[in-house]
Amino acid sequence: MKQTDRTVYFDYLRVTATFAVMILHISAQNWYTTDVNGVERQIFNFFDSIVRWGVPVFVMISGSLFLNKDVPLSKIYSKYILRMMVSFIVWSVVYALFADGTMINRLLAVVQGHYHMWFIFMIIGIYMCIPLIKPIVQNDGRCRYYLLLALFFAFFIPEIMTLLSDFGGRTDKKGSKCDKRGC
Repeated sequence: MKQTDRTVYFDYLRVTATFAVMILHISAQNWYTTDVNGVERQIFNFFDSIVRWGVPVFVMISGSLFLNKDVPLSKIYSKYILRMMVSFIVWSVVYALFADGTMINRLLAVVQGHYHMWFIFMIIGIYMCIPLIKPIVQNDGRCRYYLLLALFFAFFIPEIMTLLSDFGGRTDKKGSKCDKRGC
């Protein structure tokens, strides 16, 4: 029997995360067809909320697998990104065949993909960033610096801007006060 470097718990995580994403899609699919105050909406909301961890788990598995081994940039593009792009195009064409509307709408459906295929764009972007992220992850000082920058720019600044907007008020270019409806 062939010995592999397979990490078994990643397989368990993938299976579990796959079920989580399936539940997420089922509950989100019915989100807009139910009464906001109804029991059905609350049930869909409950299931939608408890399985939101599925997509980040897939991202973390990809990060763990790619950041712990040396993968040449050419292989990232020729194997992994190419495979994702082919999958995206094939499934976009399948969805476009069943799309309503004109030929232009169908072509747009091929380019944009179905709404739930946003994940493919995200994972391609992550694959493209691997050569930039890997040196950061491998060095403790760089990693801490990156995490501090990320915390500052992704959390503190947006939070401060929201607080200033909510409590300080905004003004338009003429100095008039803006409210929640706009300037």
